[in-house]
Amino acid sequence: MTLELLLALLFIGCAWAVAIYLVRRFGAGYGARAVVCPERGQRATISTVWVMRQPGRRPECRVLQCSLFPPGVPVDCTMSCRSQL
Repeated sequence: MTLELLLALLFIGCAWAVAIYLVRRFGAGYGARAVVCPERGQRATISTVWVMRQPGRRPECRVLQCSLFPPGVPVDCTMSCRSQL
């Protein structure tokens, strides 16, 4: 392998790594976070689904499940815990 080919492959690998990072960081998807519930004052784990995020804008998400509620119960609180995400 020549040095130019090695550098080209290294550059392509770095470009792919940056692209994958940006898609995972700003793309839509599911996530689980540990937050402190401001309404109850307890630590909770919430499952969220992220809507398409854009750099420089506040991410939009919906809370699907909260560990403070029984499974299957819809989360109907004001979801002020989203400010900690």
